[in-house]
Amino acid sequence: GARAAGLNPLLSLGQRFSSSQPLPAALGGSQGARAAPLPTASLAVAVAVAAGVAGVALAAPEGQFLPEDELLETASGRKIRASEALAGAQHVLVYFSAEWCPPCRAFTPKLKEFYEKANARPGAGGRKNMEVVFVSSDKSEAGARQYMEGMHGDWLAVAFDSPLRWSLKKRYGSWAGVEKKVLGGEENGKKSGIPTLIVVCGDTGEELDYLAREKIAEAVDAGASMPRVRAIMASWTMAKAAWKAQK
Repeated sequence: GARAAGLNPLLSLGQRFSSSQPLPAALGGSQGARAAPLPTASLAVAVAVAAGVAGVALAAPEGQFLPEDELLETASGRKIRASEALAGAQHVLVYFSAEWCPPCRAFTPKLKEFYEKANARPGAGGRKNMEVVFVSSDKSEAGARQYMEGMHGDWLAVAFDSPLRWSLKKRYGSWAGVEKKVLGGEENGKKSGIPTLIVVCGDTGEELDYLAREKIAEAVDAGASMPRVRAIMASWTMAKAAWKAQK
């Protein structure tokens, strides 16, 4: 319907999520339940979701993977600009995951092992051969932080309160089942739920391999020998070359 003149959709949503209002089921509420005042991070998530629904631009500029000035985070809490963090990384992978998800907790140590072996020897210019960007589906910022500190490798994460978390889920069609009503109606995305690990072109964000999780899990289960690790990374190099050849 028509939007009231001068109404800010983000402010409107923030006002709706007061202690006197029920949470929508899509954001974890139940019928008849009243919402307690939302923590700052949760309110930021709600506002980010509403912005996406309202059509507010949340994604990177066209032709880019991430906005250059987007601040990514490390497990230690250090913030670093995306343009600096990903510069020179030979392979960039986006990891959609959450601590509450048993398959995610089972796979994350395997990803960490593969990541450490892939980066055992620096690439050209001392850069990493492989970089991971974690996109959380955790229920809170504290939960995401605990997950990163307890299980993750020395990789990066999109800030929990960043609207970019939602635009990346939408762009790559990967979200948890509890998020699907917000992000995809009744749809599950390209796959049913999480975890999902996608290899992308680090500058444009072009999707190169949607099944990296399956390949890495198989490799680690088989012992993650360096020839196997290098073979998987070589397949990503070939996928990137094939995509660029088509441009």
